[in-house]
Amino acid sequence: MNQLAQKICLHFTWLFVALVGGAFAVAGWIPPFSPNGSFEQLAGHFHHHQNVRIASAMFFFGGAFFVFPAAVFAAQLRRIEGPRSVYAQAQMLIAAVGVLFIMIPAALWLAISYYNGVNDDVIVVLNAAAWFMILGAVASAILQNVGIGFCILGSDGSIYPRWVGYVNLYCGMGLMVGILIPFFKHGPFAWNGVMGFWVVATDFFIWVFVMYFTTLQAVNADVATPTPVAEPVLVAAR
Repeated sequence: MNQLAQKICLHFTWLFVALVGGAFAVAGWIPPFSPNGSFEQLAGHFHHHQNVRIASAMFFFGGAFFVFPAAVFAAQLRRIEGPRSVYAQAQMLIAAVGVLFIMIPAALWLAISYYNGVNDDVIVVLNAAAWFMILGAVASAILQNVGIGFCILGSDGSIYPRWVGYVNLYCGMGLMVGILIPFFKHGPFAWNGVMGFWVVATDFFIWVFVMYFTTLQAVNADVATPTPVAEPVLVAAR
């Protein structure tokens, strides 16, 4: 078991948090601007093209880094499941899909800011699609939480404490409010609202930190079992 490689990959969590969280700050989207404004007002948020481009680059790299800690989650879940690790494999595939819901919105925001003179209605539609993906397309994250939660709760708690399984199920339920974002332009369920932005974002980052620290504990306790040496077999001479 290569513990050093697992720790290096797991520590990429900090780069993911710094780049993705920092991208929102660089773009001035904490919280995001209201989707209830006029097309002119909404498009006006993209007049500072340089900031949006920098934030988009941060989203690109930050989203990709999350694959590394997800691979460590899968490695530790395989210790629970054994060779036929359904939950571990599903978690890894879902994480790869979830990364796209960070990178594709970044590409849309970059396209909006790339050319001057883009029509306001084009900017508004592409921007809405980006927010629907990064905050509203939560199905992959929910399924990842549920898979990890079921796997941990089905174990004896020796690798991950059982409370981590309940935290995963709780976070999965919290993320479900993101599904309502496309149906509201103002209020708590809009993409800049208390539920639509703050609950979804806070819920996700709580999950990230819980998985980081508990997985680090699991990696530290993960001592390779020495391979038994086969006893020589004596064949009687005829």
